[in-house]
Amino acid sequence: MTNIFLLPFQNLQSEDCFTACLEYLLNRVPDIGQQFVDTLCLSTELPSPKFQKAIDHPFLDTNNRPDLLLECDEFNIICEHKLGSGLGDRQLERYLDLANRQPKKTYLAFISIDEITISDDALQSENYLSPDLYSHFRWKDFYPLVLNSNDPLAREFTELMLCLKMNPPEKFEGWEDLSSNPATLEKFQEQWREVSDHFKKMGAICRPYSSKKPNFGIKYPTHWLHLLYLYIEGPNLEGLVWLPKNSPYLHAFENLDEGFLSQENRYIEMIGLEPEKAPWKTKDNLDPYSVAIYIIPLADVLSPNLAVTRKALLDVAVAIFDHARGVIEKRARP
Repeated sequence: MTNIFLLPFQNLQSEDCFTACLEYLLNRVPDIGQQFVDTLCLSTELPSPKFQKAIDHPFLDTNNRPDLLLECDEFNIICEHKLGSGLGDRQLERYLDLANRQPKKTYLAFISIDEITISDDALQSENYLSPDLYSHFRWKDFYPLVLNSNDPLAREFTELMLCLKMNPPEKFEGWEDLSSNPATLEKFQEQWREVSDHFKKMGAICRPYSSKKPNFGIKYPTHWLHLLYLYIEGPNLEGLVWLPKNSPYLHAFENLDEGFLSQENRYIEMIGLEPEKAPWKTKDNLDPYSVAIYIIPLADVLSPNLAVTRKALLDVAVAIFDHARGVIEKRARP
């Protein structure tokens, strides 16, 4: 059955599309609507009101159309949200003024995927709702209440939130603070050494490419490969394959989409890309092109046992290289 929330919405931008989906969910599953309101009021001294309905882009005046209005019995809440863009010029201040002019007591809440700087004027307003430790709400705050619902519609909406990366990062035993603790990041980077030893025997240059995030690069292990760049993205370990600009195999991966098992039975998905030139210049003037991305769940790689993690990283790196080589060799056959 097709997930209705993943269907394209004609003539709507992604944020407008999501708002329409959210309004539909909250009105069709009012228990989630009530939990949504409860979450917004949890960090305040306000008693949580009874949720009545959600309105997509309410017409509150001729110049301002906030994303969503939550109508409740005692007061209303204007919700503005962002999926990736920033705030407009004094956008929250304008919506706070709009809230102040409503005949019914109205508050404002702001929700975003990523952290965004909020002005002091907005933060100091008594009508601005925010969680205790942060200046605004994040979509990951609302993901659990949708995930834990037994309603079929909520399960479909969970898929949409996952596609938009609104879920909290998974916690892996021994690596819970990998994205925030420099010491844990350093510990993770040390686990690439078996990968490094393996590919250095092929003549590759192996090293991390950033000290601020988990990543590792395998450069020039063979004549056809410029770089295999491995990095963590959300709940996955990903590998990006780069070929030299003069490679006859730039289009070998295009339109391919397949899954396969590594030597140790880890499932890896490969998505072929339309070749895209690197946004940086190389010293050797090769100007590599990205041609394929490989995706592996982190849950299949990270372990509190460091030896297991090292072995998993080697298994994945070798599997990606061997698969990419197979694609190249198949294309090279007459």
